[in-house]
Amino acid sequence: MEFHAFYLDKFSCNVSYVGDAWKVLLDTAGAIIPDSEQEALISLTKFVDQLPSVFGQVLLYLLEASM
Repeated sequence: MEFHAFYLDKFSCNVSYVGDAWKVLLDTAGAIIPDSEQEALISLTKFVDQLPSVFGQVLLYLLEASM
């Protein structure tokens, strides 16, 4: 069980960093995207916010399947 917890913890940290990088890119893009495209940016932001959770669930599935 410790083996799986170790990988889950490391994976969670990496996904968090990737999510933070995406948010920085989206914030930068938000400053230059015209107002007419703000709705698309909001949708993309919501998608990116869900990525850490999705990747975490995928990792849990893979770890459980490998047991």
